[in-house]
Amino acid sequence: MTTPKLEVKNLSKTFSLNSSLTYTVSSISMRINYGEFVSIIGPSGCGKTTLLNILAGLEKQTTGTIYIDKQKNQKLLGKSGYMLQKPLLLPWKTVLENVMLGLTLKRISEKKAKQEACNMLKKFGLSDYANYYPHALSGGMAQRVALLRTILFNNQFLLMDEPFGALDALTRLSMQMWLLDVWQTYKSSVLFVTHDIREAILLSDRIYVLSSSPATIIKEVNINLPRPRKHEFLKDKKTVEIEQLLEQLLLNL
Repeated sequence: MTTPKLEVKNLSKTFSLNSSLTYTVSSISMRINYGEFVSIIGPSGCGKTTLLNILAGLEKQTTGTIYIDKQKNQKLLGKSGYMLQKPLLLPWKTVLENVMLGLTLKRISEKKAKQEACNMLKKFGLSDYANYYPHALSGGMAQRVALLRTILFNNQFLLMDEPFGALDALTRLSMQMWLLDVWQTYKSSVLFVTHDIREAILLSDRIYVLSSSPATIIKEVNINLPRPRKHEFLKDKKTVEIEQLLEQLLLNL
């Protein structure tokens, strides 16, 4: 059996409302294997972001256990790179300085952080933008910078919360293919939240479908498409059948 990078067992999150407990996430058990790309889809407000916040260490689960690298973790901050929908680049820092932040937070020396950031910008074709400030970047370019910053912080385990949700269709497609290139380079384990069924199919090895709030897993779907992925795969008959299955699951919630 494949050893998981992440394993979640019976995870729940509650909060108090009018003197009673309300669940946002309920009895979730899931895994991500080493080097695997897994997506989560579900209706708006069901608890997807809450789940990622817990895994990132920004919130605490009420019950349940989280294992990373087979180790039971109480302190999850820093165990993953977390990328949000908005790039959240520091406006007073250049692209190079923003990318360096991932290493600076890990107390890497400025000289080494700058060298590694420069190497990464060169590797992924962004060297020409190193001295740009965020206000001069397009939405897609800003997300590229945010992704590289996240990867420099932790390229082994990435949590991504709808990172392309605000982009136009063409930019989004470009970013999807670029992300796959970055993922294949680093062999990262990825948990990716999206509302876009086609995006989830294109990127993923597996997809977890969540119910309406409180979030529970109602279906796990394997995506047996060859890699490297191509956008043309979305027209394949088998892919269309998967898309229809996922749409039906969400419409019936």
